Amino acid sequence: MDIEKIWGKIKKYEGEIFFTIKSFPFSYRIENNYIIPIRNESEINRRIPKTDIIKTLMIWPISGPAEITNEIQGSSYVYGLLSDNRISCDLIT
Repeated sequence: MDIEKIWGKIKKYEGEIFFTIKSFPFSYRIENNYIIPIRNESEINRRIPKTDIIKTLMIWPISGPAEITNEIQGSSYVYGLLSDNRISCDLIT
């Protein structure tokens, strides 16, 4: 799996709408190597480091954010991103 290609896709879709597993819409912005989720036009008090994306990719596939809640920041958002077809089409499952 090409982590930089997946990170590139995450950067490409910055500002677009994604959904958590519970169907809550969110977008995000990228600042350096951090994802900052946005819900209801407000930034969430979370900075998800690129390293957390890498950690999740190392154990992918997973069935939901509960599998990574204790391991990474913003597990609902990370799962929502990585399980979306715009990103996941490059993941090996």
